[in-house]
Amino acid sequence: MRRGFSRAAILMAITLVGCVVGPEVRNPKQLAEVQWAECSGQFDSVELVEISDDGKIYYREKHASTPTTAYQRCLARVAHAQVFAGERPAIDIVRRAHFSSGRPATGTLSELNRDTPPRVERYASSSLARFHYSIEATDRPVSVKLEWFDNLGVRAVQRRLVGPTPDRFLGSYRTHSLLLGEGIGAGQFIGVRLIIGERIAGEYVAIVDSP
Repeated sequence: MRRGFSRAAILMAITLVGCVVGPEVRNPKQLAEVQWAECSGQFDSVELVEISDDGKIYYREKHASTPTTAYQRCLARVAHAQVFAGERPAIDIVRRAHFSSGRPATGTLSELNRDTPPRVERYASSSLARFHYSIEATDRPVSVKLEWFDNLGVRAVQRRLVGPTPDRFLGSYRTHSLLLGEGIGAGQFIGVRLIIGERIAGEYVAIVDSP
């Protein structure tokens, strides 16, 4: 018999949202400096403003209001390589990840139009839970795994190859779903562990209410 999940445990689980699992091998500024060094030589029109201690690269396009998509994809390509080399946490290449209430628009979504499904934090116990995520643009297929779990452990595992991302887009977007059904009731939670290439990129939870 499934037991109810305590409020304290649910609140503890919520704090896992977006968390990074595992230590960083190199500090964020060093990683960003490598990104800049590898990409700046390919794009003469982009100039550096600052690289902050937390790894943010501030730059500007000399001849346009925003840097080119190609330049931003170069930064993403280096970030992917750093993740799979074990130098960078996998959550750094996740553009967004959240539970949602609907499907995305048909076809690949553009980061520019931000046409993503609405974010939700609660589901009825008999409903279909949906998890939406996107990762930085990739030039090759990347293995992504979702582990759906509740207070008793893993309920389902879903795998998918994501990418290559079409040239005009900054990220690859996907939505997975799971019918909650029997065995999970009000006061419990449903969670997703997002794993990219066997590297955990965060854990996310939603509260389950009465039907």
